[in-house]
Amino acid sequence: MLRNYKILAQILLFLALFSTAVGPIPVLAEGEQERYDELQEQIAELQRQRGDIQNLLNSNQYTISGYNSQIAQLFGEAQVYQNQIDELNLQIEQLQIRIQKLEKEIAELKIDIEKRETEITGLEKESNKRIKTSYMNYRTYGINFEVGNNILFNDSVNSYFKNSQYKELIQNDTNDLLVNLFNLKVELEAKKEDLATKLLETQNDKEEVDIKVADANEKKGELDVKLNKYYYEVNQLNSQNANYQNSINALSDQEMKIHAEAVLVMQEIMRTSVTTGQYVLAGTIIGIQGCTGYCFGEHLHFSVYVNGNSVNPCSMLEGGVGCGSGGPLKAPLRGNVSFNSGYGTRCFNGECVLHDGIDITGFPLGGTFVYAANDGYIQRGQDCWHYNMGYQTNGCANYVKVSNPDTGVTTGYWHLNSF
Repeated sequence: MLRNYKILAQILLFLALFSTAVGPIPVLAEGEQERYDELQEQIAELQRQRGDIQNLLNSNQYTISGYNSQIAQLFGEAQVYQNQIDELNLQIEQLQIRIQKLEKEIAELKIDIEKRETEITGLEKESNKRIKTSYMNYRTYGINFEVGNNILFNDSVNSYFKNSQYKELIQNDTNDLLVNLFNLKVELEAKKEDLATKLLETQNDKEEVDIKVADANEKKGELDVKLNKYYYEVNQLNSQNANYQNSINALSDQEMKIHAEAVLVMQEIMRTSVTTGQYVLAGTIIGIQGCTGYCFGEHLHFSVYVNGNSVNPCSMLEGGVGCGSGGPLKAPLRGNVSFNSGYGTRCFNGECVLHDGIDITGFPLGGTFVYAANDGYIQRGQDCWHYNMGYQTNGCANYVKVSNPDTGVTTGYWHLNSF
């Protein structure tokens, strides 16, 4: 940035170099140089403040980058624990199914055992009944109903049972069935005991897996707490950065407008050019009236668009160019101005086109400055396909546009001789 124009010799040198190109140089008003230096100091201060805020923003970004690395690592560890938890839960599910199966088998065995016990009890009752019946026959009638045996030859009741009824009970099918049923009951009891042992082992395995799941959940919970803390810190820093960026944008906007004012002041000292993207204030010199493109003489074609819609410039101008009265836009030409052509539709040879501006001429010719009618951003260019009254131009018209996004107003300046 230009900061020091206190040396009068440098100013005079610049004025001498540009005096021929731009015409008469305005007289330097008292205090203009001081005002320019003051604006430059304000710009420097804004740049310093912006630099400080940018450093804070960069520091936050560096911290966020470190947090993001920690978050990525913790997230990976948490994912490992989550996978472990999922795997253990599957094991628990399998063990639970196994437990249910074992419990079902044990219940079924219990029913079988109870059934066998019932059968054994029934057979034992039947055998006892038969024994009692034989004994009662013996006591009552004194005879043995077995063929070939007579109770009179038996020494006692005991010898009777030994030689007859006991022999009958031991050797009959009923006794064999009782033995088989008893053995089956013993076998079922052993199987039930084995299943109970397996059930206990499975339940112990499930308890161990439950402990592992609880441990993994605890560790994952600790990681989640750390992750949430980092996420909170990152969100806080991002919020700060958003505020910092807004401050930087505000300072840049303020600097841009102060710079635009400095350009105005500087143009009182020397002719300076404007560039595309530069922000200027109304009254800033943006070019010199000329006759580029389709024209019949040196003049300015001045147009106005509001939110993209063409409007009559006379309705927007403060006056001073042959039309306008009390509008918000300043006159694009100063001094002696001639109003040549108005806004509206023009027809030629049956073809009608909109003349989207007014044509005005400033005097003297050959060096009349063109001024920005509104605050806004500069766009410079050449219109090489401009049509006028149905005829293509033979050259490119130099133009400048000044657009203000806040007001939606864009002003256009065509046929400039230089920028």
